[in-house]
Amino acid sequence: MVRTDDAERAVALGEAERAKLRDRFGTPTRASGELTLASLTSGPLRQARAEYRYRDFSAFASVTNLGPKSYLVTEEAQLAD
Repeated sequence: MVRTDDAERAVALGEAERAKLRDRFGTPTRASGELTLASLTSGPLRQARAEYRYRDFSAFASVTNLGPKSYLVTEEAQLAD
């Protein structure tokens, strides 16, 4: 997780995380929101998210507008036993 006050940096970090996942797993199994500066800065709680879900593995990368000059970039992966 990375928190930043710079929307352009948040979009760039989000794009980098999505690229890593796309290179390893291909097309996301689910995506929501637009990872663009215009969409992310259009209001609080705007989010762009890409998910990869399989029987024993899931991963996601997201960028969320937390309010005035606060953006959170998150990547998470989980393995199921």
